[in-house]
This record gives sequence, C-alpha cells and structure tokens, in this order.
Amino acid sequence: MKPGRSTPKDHKIVDQGEKSLRKMAENSMAAKKGHIPIPDTTEDMQRLIHELQVHQIELEIQNEELIQARAEIEEGLQKYTGLYDFAPVGYFTLDNSGTILNINLTGAALLGRERSLLIGRKFHGFISAAFLTAFDECLYRIFHQTDKTPHSLDISIRGEPLTFVHLTGHVTGPDNECLMTITDISEFKTAEEKLKESENRYRSLFEKANEGIIFADPETMKIVHVNPAICRMLGYSKEELTVMNIADIHPKETLDEILMEFKKLAANDGGFLKAIRCLRKNSTTLITDITCSMVSMHEREYLSGFFTDVTERIKAEDALKESEEKFRNLVENVSDVIFTMDMEGKIVYISPVVEELYGFTTDEVTGRQFSQFIHPGDLQRTIEGFKRRLKGEYGENLFRIIARDGTERYVRTTQTPIIHEGRVTGFNYIMTDFTRRKKAQEALSMANKKLNMLSSITRHDILNMIMVIRGYLEMSDNTDDKNTLHEYFLKEKEAVDAIQHQIEFTRYYQDIGMNEPKWQNVGETVDLVAGTLDLEGIQLENSLKKLEIFTDPLIEKVFYNLMENSIRHGGNVSIISLSYVETDKGLIIFYRDNGLGINGNYREKLFQKGFGKHTGLGLFLSREVLSITDIGISENGKEGEGVNFEITVPKGGYRFIT
Repeated sequence: MKPGRSTPKDHKIVDQGEKSLRKMAENSMAAKKGHIPIPDTTEDMQRLIHELQVHQIELEIQNEELIQARAEIEEGLQKYTGLYDFAPVGYFTLDNSGTILNINLTGAALLGRERSLLIGRKFHGFISAAFLTAFDECLYRIFHQTDKTPHSLDISIRGEPLTFVHLTGHVTGPDNECLMTITDISEFKTAEEKLKESENRYRSLFEKANEGIIFADPETMKIVHVNPAICRMLGYSKEELTVMNIADIHPKETLDEILMEFKKLAANDGGFLKAIRCLRKNSTTLITDITCSMVSMHEREYLSGFFTDVTERIKAEDALKESEEKFRNLVENVSDVIFTMDMEGKIVYISPVVEELYGFTTDEVTGRQFSQFIHPGDLQRTIEGFKRRLKGEYGENLFRIIARDGTERYVRTTQTPIIHEGRVTGFNYIMTDFTRRKKAQEALSMANKKLNMLSSITRHDILNMIMVIRGYLEMSDNTDDKNTLHEYFLKEKEAVDAIQHQIEFTRYYQDIGMNEPKWQNVGETVDLVAGTLDLEGIQLENSLKKLEIFTDPLIEKVFYNLMENSIRHGGNVSIISLSYVETDKGLIIFYRDNGLGINGNYREKLFQKGFGKHTGLGLFLSREVLSITDIGISENGKEGEGVNFEITVPKGGYRFIT
C-alpha cells in the first residue's frame, strides 16, 4: 500500500476506531464533568470549534499513518515468516530440556514430520543414540555459559539413510530460549568419508607396495618422501633417505647421465628408465627399472619414481646368454630336441631340429610357455612330474605334445638344472620322440584288452545264457501244456535277446580307442543324442552349448546311455538338465533328472559290468569311454530326488568356445 492512500478495508478499520475512540472520549468527559471550562463568548466558541476541527484533522492524519504503518508491519511479518519457514537451514526454538517450542518448515522436513506434530516433542527423540550424550552436553553449555556465544555440534538424525547435520545454538530473548540452526551436511559427510577411504587406500598401497617409491623435488632433486620398500632395497631408514639427494643413491660414474635423464622426465611429465644402477648403504649395487611421473602433493609438483629391483633377472639373463653361446654349436647338431626353460616354464631356447620333427620354427616356440604344446589330456600329470623333478626326484617325463599339423606325438624328456651362483635359474631339457614305439605299445595293449573282454563275454555271459536256454528246452521236453511251453518259449527268447545285446555290445566296445580323441562340443552332442530318443513330455535343459572336452568320439554313447536310463528307469521324469561348474582341479559336468533316483545300496555297483535290470553294459561302457582321456564319472544323487551323475574333466581337458 502506498503512503496517503486507503482502501475500503482501511476505512472500515477507521470507522471502528472512531466509534471506539468516541466511546472512550464520552467516558472520559463523564468522569471529568464539572471541570471543563465553558466558553463565555461567541468568539471563544468559534475559536474552540476551530481548534477542535484542526485537532480532528491531525487525528485523521495520525490514523492514516497508523494504518499505513500497520500494513507495512504486516507485510514485513509476512516476508519474515516466508524467510523463516523456507530458509535453506532448519530453525528450532528449544527450552532447556530440549523440548521443541517452535520450528520452521525446513527443520520439520529434516526430521521427516509435519510441523504441528513436532511442537512440544523432545528433540532428543530424533537424534541417533551415538550422539545423545554429546547433544545433552552441548545443550547444557548453551544454557549455562556466561558469554552466550554459539555452540556447534555435528550429529546424525535417525532414519534410513542417516541424515548428518551441523547444529549451532545460543540463548536469546527474554524467555531464555535456545535458538538453534540445523544444516544438512550429509553430502559433505559422504564426500568426507569417501575422501578418507581414498586416502587410506592409497596410503596402504604406498606403504605395502613391493616397488620402492621416492618423491623428490624436481629442481633440487632432494628426496622428500619414501615408502618402506625403497628403504629395504637400499638399506637406509626413512629418516636417513629424506635428508639425502637423488645423487646420493647412484654411482658417480653414471651420475651425470642419470640426473640429466631425471630432468628430462620431469620436463616431459614422466617416463621409463631401464636397468639403472643404484647404490645400497653397504656400497653394493642393485639394478632397477624406474617408472617416473610428476605428481601434486601439498600444492607442489614432485617427481615420483617407482623402483623395481631387477638385479637377479639381469644376472640370470646374462648367465643364460653366456650358457647359450657356449653350447649352441653343440645342441644344434643333435637329433633330439634340446631346449632351455626358465623357472616360470617359458622356453628361452630351442634347437632348430624342432622344425624338422614337429613343424614349428624356433621363433614360434621361443618365449612361449612349454605347457602350450603339451597334449591337454597329459597336461596336469606332466606339470606334476616337472614339479617332482624340481624337488630333486629322479625320473623321466613321458607325455604327448601337439605338433603344428595337429597330430599327437609321444615324447620323453630328461632335465638338468641350470645353477647360477648357487641357485637354480632354469633347466636344460633333452626331448626324445618315441611316437612309433608308444603307438605300437598302445595298439598291443588295446588289442589284448579287447580280446580279454570279448573272451570274458563269450565264455561267461553268453554261455550262461545258453545254459538258460538249454534248461528251458529240457523242461519243454517234459511238458505238453501249451501255456507252460509258451512261457518257456518267452524265457528262451529273452535269453537269446540278451545274447544278441551282448554281442552288439562287443561291436561298440571294439570301437573304443580306435579313433583318436579330439575336441567334442558337448552341447551339440547332447542335442544330437536327444534327437534320437523319444523325449515327449520331458523338458531338456542343456547349458553346455559353449563347452568342448577332449575325449573319445564315442562320448555320444555316454549321453545316450544316461538319457535312455532316465527314460527307461527314472519313473515319471519330466526334466533332464545338464550344467557344469569349474573347480580348482578341473570341471564337473552335472547330469540330473527329477525321477526316482538310485537306491543307495546299488550305487557302488552301478558301473560294474553286468549290473542292472538289462545287460548292465551301458554305464560300464560309458566309464570305459571317458577313462581314455582321464575323465571320471560318478553318481551322487539321493534316492527319490532323481539321479545326479558327475562327469569330472581334468584341467586342460576342456575349453570354452565363443
């Protein structure tokens, strides 16, 4: 409202005011009756009337000013209320017991309640238990201090998540109340915690790093900070190093060159120095690789250096070069493959005859892990053999390798250690090829095994069935009853069918090992087998799509037997699932169904030849097929909960395709 202007509302207020004032005036005159002088003349009366009119105008002007002042006060109060309620911080008025007497909307929002529900409640009820004592002490100081200076405290408000706030309070007003402001500092607290966590993490990395670390002034090259690793490397304490200069830890003969390199790195914001010699406290020398970079610390730029001790590596490399040069002419003319391997299993030298025997050039082999050439089926066993040789046990390693053309070659290796300064730094190997001899041995062994098996089946199982047939034939001669004869005929037919089945089995069995094992896609094999069986009503869950295992091509028979058994003997099987899991020792393939499961009393005999409701040859055959490449099979299900066959594949015998 502008000064000098009034509204209808203002006039209404004036009218009401005039009536009130008139009433008060009449009452005052009645009280002073007899004491008011009465004008004697007309002139005095006119003067009095004039004065009254002037006074009336003065009163009207004063009333207008009062109305305007009241409107301005109300407008100011409205602005103050808005500023109070919607301030970015919470305002609280508390008594000395912590009871909330007044609160703005921001403060109510911080506590998560409506303002009307907070008046009269103790502020303590909203503070996390861990901060209650601190708040009571702060409130006590606010009300009992003499200088009335504000007190501050950081606390957390109950809720999910916790809200961290900063409160400041002081006593004000005649009622001795505490005016408290509360600011939400949750984001600051979160940032602070992350900063502390980051600082702790990097401090831990700095203190526990295996590499030595030095921070130096890029201008003076004075060392300003070091980690424990560099102290161990150089033999100095932290206090000793931090009063030294970079020049103090390098030999004088290379010092100028080193300092120049450091200056270049500082100017170029870092880089790498290889095989730099450093001086220990005891005057011995170590060789280090140094990675440098510029870092900011305490608002200054410093040159940081990460020192990796490569002394032993350099010495080993020098010794190896010397050894290679010494024997190169000798080994390159030997018909067996001679190679040198370091302690990590990497080939550092191999004789040129490797190309003639196995198709690999020396460049293709040198620098690679020797295990990459070992047949997956022999990998684990061969590695264990090498480990035994490392312990000093005598013996040879016999295993297969894969030639460049993919063929398997049988080799025998003998090894001798390379000893430098009293410690083993690697091994020299002589590798002899005896593929033809091994193949002949395996063929003979396999032939004998098959002949023994066929002989066993012929002599035992088939003769037993023939005896059954003879028995029923003799009984048939002694009866004329057609029903009995028919029953005997059925028994004879069952025996003949069993003989036929066993003979068919010999045909399958003679194929075992005839073809070389190779990588088989297990998921595709399972789908192929499932397509040959009647799985109507059975859901197949095949999670082996990208898995390959190194096994005999008859792996197909393994999954066929498992699925057929689920259909034939599993009861009401509705789900067959195949999955896998990797372990420390290799990989386990799980074959499960939700059928009747296997009686615990039968589990130990499950893979024996002849055990089962029919010929009992399926699971026996499966075990034989898998064992060719050291793959095992067992059953670990619970009766009534379906079968759980576990096929264990050794490391190196499986891989995943993309």
